[in-house]
Amino acid sequence: MTMKRTALASAISLALVGAPAFATTSTVEGQFILDKTSVAVGQSVNLALMGLDKTGAVDQLGEQQGAIVLVTIISEKGMITGGSASPGEKAGDTVAGGVFQGDVKYVKLNQGLGRVNISYTDPNSVGTDTITVTLQERFLNAQGGIVFNTIKSVKKTVAITKADINATRLDIASFTPAAADLPPSGRGVAAGNATATTCSATSSITGSQATAGVGGGQLAVFACLPGLDIDQNANGQLTVTLTSKTTQDKASPVGTEAAATYTFTAPLSKGKAIVTLPSSITKVGSYYVSAKLDTLPNVSSVDAGLTDVLKVVDTGRVKKLGLKTDKTVISNSVETAPASGVNAAATVTLSLLDDYGNVTTGALEPTAPNYNVDLNDANGIVSSTGVTLSYPSATTATLGSAKGQLLKLGETSLVASVKGNTAITASDALKVKVVTQSLIANAYVARTEPFIAGNEYPVFSVAVDGVLSPSVLADGMYQGTADTPDTTMDTAVSANSSVTMNIQNLTSLETVSVNLAQGQAKLLALFKTATFGTKYKISDAAGAFGETIIDVANFMVKPAAASVAQLQNAHNIQVNSVAPSLSSDGKQYVTTLPAASVKIFDSYGNAVSSNGAVTALQSDSGTFSVTSTNGVVSGANLAPFGTGNIAVSYNAVDVGTTKAFVGADPLTLNFTKPGIGSVKVDSTIPAQPVLKTIVANIEQTTIPVNGEVAVTVETYDQNGKPIANSVYGLQNVTLSYSGTLKPTVVDNDTSASLSSGATLSSSASSRKVLIVKAGATTGDFTLTFTNPDKTVTVDKAFKVTTGLIAQCAPASVSACTTQKDCESNGGLFTAATTASGTTAAVAASCQAIPAIASSTDSSVAAVDKTGAAVTVTTSFSGGISVDSASFKQSDTVNKYETTPVKLVGIVTPDAAHVGKVAEIIVAAAFTNPSAGVTTPLWFMMNGNAIAAWDTKLTSLAALKKNVTLTNPTTFTMYDGKFVASGNLSVYMGYRLADGTLVYTLKTIDTVVNK
Repeated sequence: MTMKRTALASAISLALVGAPAFATTSTVEGQFILDKTSVAVGQSVNLALMGLDKTGAVDQLGEQQGAIVLVTIISEKGMITGGSASPGEKAGDTVAGGVFQGDVKYVKLNQGLGRVNISYTDPNSVGTDTITVTLQERFLNAQGGIVFNTIKSVKKTVAITKADINATRLDIASFTPAAADLPPSGRGVAAGNATATTCSATSSITGSQATAGVGGGQLAVFACLPGLDIDQNANGQLTVTLTSKTTQDKASPVGTEAAATYTFTAPLSKGKAIVTLPSSITKVGSYYVSAKLDTLPNVSSVDAGLTDVLKVVDTGRVKKLGLKTDKTVISNSVETAPASGVNAAATVTLSLLDDYGNVTTGALEPTAPNYNVDLNDANGIVSSTGVTLSYPSATTATLGSAKGQLLKLGETSLVASVKGNTAITASDALKVKVVTQSLIANAYVARTEPFIAGNEYPVFSVAVDGVLSPSVLADGMYQGTADTPDTTMDTAVSANSSVTMNIQNLTSLETVSVNLAQGQAKLLALFKTATFGTKYKISDAAGAFGETIIDVANFMVKPAAASVAQLQNAHNIQVNSVAPSLSSDGKQYVTTLPAASVKIFDSYGNAVSSNGAVTALQSDSGTFSVTSTNGVVSGANLAPFGTGNIAVSYNAVDVGTTKAFVGADPLTLNFTKPGIGSVKVDSTIPAQPVLKTIVANIEQTTIPVNGEVAVTVETYDQNGKPIANSVYGLQNVTLSYSGTLKPTVVDNDTSASLSSGATLSSSASSRKVLIVKAGATTGDFTLTFTNPDKTVTVDKAFKVTTGLIAQCAPASVSACTTQKDCESNGGLFTAATTASGTTAAVAASCQAIPAIASSTDSSVAAVDKTGAAVTVTTSFSGGISVDSASFKQSDTVNKYETTPVKLVGIVTPDAAHVGKVAEIIVAAAFTNPSAGVTTPLWFMMNGNAIAAWDTKLTSLAALKKNVTLTNPTTFTMYDGKFVASGNLSVYMGYRLADGTLVYTLKTIDTVVNK
């Protein structure tokens, strides 16, 4: 996650205390209460901030004397919502650069109250978050400077687990164009429901439109539960892919749209993502839009029948000219009579291109485009006056159809430019090879019906047009002359040897190569791609003759016999399973199989459909029906590719003696068309979630007078998973009050007050945050949450008090009840034990450990493996407990032979060292002046044994090895009895694998007496 500065927060926490002040506050204590101490990634916690007066009530008058009471909140892993990024220094103050850490916010209390929300959206935040909360008074000192006085500082921990995601599909809810996309200056069209708060089973973004090269358009994507509810636990990295529709859609003829694919990512949190399109989408066309989530690898936004299509249009600006031709080899015979089968000329087409090479009409130009064009051939083959093009009046012209157009043989380098307009780039060079003779093609036999794919047919007879009578102009340039068609003068293409010929269907672009034997003219071809196109281009592979184009009626290609069936999703990708949807009443799951998603093909991949666009290509595709092992089928005998749906229904709840079905149901699609067989698909029916548990979350229920806290209510199903559907979610949970006090309860989402008996929510959700406000008097109240039939209920009893409430903090670690809270506040945790025999039970406890050394006061040193000093930010706590007494930094042991002692240490390592493997180091200096030992004797802990040390770093043994450093790391240095009297000073530290040694310069000191 994004890290932020904390140096300023640390400086404030250590600011001057007790400086002369012009303002004071009656706030003497702080109370900070979380709603939850354990969350899943994607969720958040709410933290109530309360400043208390000396009676323990919320101090509503804390700022009456002119002081500002604020709270600094530092989260290591969370993102804080609420508060400010600055504590409010005076103008002109500079703030030192920070260190990498979590979020930092400053909250000014209002009549003693404040609140923040801390969210955990980063999947890498799994683990423990430490939240440091510091209550401070801000005031002016006598010199006019800003002073911060710390009143209370507390550390809290939040456990973060992986999210339990139950979404079964993704929904691309809407597309909203960017400002630059919108008409009239742009080309954008919105689609879908941009204000949707639930998933949809019927809407799509088909019809949406963006502009090439314009970023900023936004896709809204939801993670959906089996119904229409959003899975608020869903989070992760969302990947959105735009795939060119023409390259994916097998049932569509190949078009001119770009065959491009674009992929980009965005985070999804609480079941929702806003995906911003980049400006890198530059090729026009219609694109299928699909979404996948890394935490749900088997779930997609593409369902059985609903397509999501985004159309990308040109920019509407003219930046360049384009030239293209239908032939790459032509002859200079100038013969164009189609009746003879000769079509020597090529058609040259002029187009206008936008910034990214897309064909455009220039719709957004200041005026309608009207361009006269210069044509120049760098190779001198095309006459500069022989061909005329202009836009929009004459965008096509023939090349090689009239005398004087072609000046010689060879390859052209024809470039078009706009006369008098240098702002529009000239076209790329058009390459057309000019030869002396053209091919002639005739239909070999007349046909009354299409070909069938995969069969060989005689299609054309070919020859070379008659030899021309050449002439030489005065300038020596070769000039062809018109030739009257005369088939008796035509010669076989393969007169002297065999020739390879290419036949291309200009609709499907399928090309067939045919070896034409010497002296032969008949071309046999085997086409595999079905098409209703009847126009073909014929060429020789060597490019020795001008290509010819011929259009022959009924030379279409019909699909072969159906042999393959598939169930395809809306983007024409085969699927083997179909997810069910939950009915609105929550009583049935329904699996829908649209006829349009059931498709049959021949062995060459051609769609066999009775809904063909051209009558001659129609082929009887038969019908299909569905059988189910566990569901009830409605609808049958639909045509593949057709309209209508077959639905399979399952009981989601028990109905009388009929039990709900749960599990995978094998569905079989049966076809009447022979040769296909059947298709197997699965539909997995989940167990219908039923409300089993209601949980009301709050860290503690003793709150101060005039206090305000957050209570988060959650619903869970029989499997312990959050339940948010419209039948069993919070919409059906009611709230009631009881007790001596009547609190004020407010819906955090709507700010509406909830009276006793109110329903918690009006929308599907598994989680509701309530603001609970205590009154001005002490007493108690109970909040009761229950479902309609009273089978699930939970009570949360509150006590409102004016007494100061002990809470877990560095200054009061005895109030810490968990090991994490205890250790994060600098304490030593002892777990509870149960009674056993004569041993009494021991309650869990947290003991205070003195802070000893810190980098901030230069009492911590660090060196690398060579002994050179390095800079770290580390602190140590530690102490000695004599005969089970409290831990102290210095103490005296009497009767050492019989008195038990325990030394412990706690290190908060440098942030860069957290997670690294280290050794814990303990060394001690011993003197005994009464026995004449005044020069220190040095010892070290070698495991659990005391060993002499020669003070060389290279020989320093370890107390513990292979310790993974955490924040903090606690260790026991010694537990037993001392073996000699004298004075003992204990140092501690840790050593990394790279030899870096971090240690204390201050010590734990003990006087040991006989």
